[in-house]
Amino acid sequence: MKNEGQSLKAIPYQDITDLQHTLDRLQSWEEPLAVLEHFFSFGKDRLIRNRL
Repeated sequence: MKNEGQSLKAIPYQDITDLQHTLDRLQSWEEPLAVLEHFFSFGKDRLIRNRL
């Protein structure tokens, strides 16, 4: 292989903690987004039924 002599680049600890913080923020949106998805899908089904 060509890359046998290359070493891995070190990842700064601050980058790891920043990534963890970003992942935590994204996960905190999981429940509110599920509620919004349910709300809008419920309203869409209701509108379709009302048109029939």
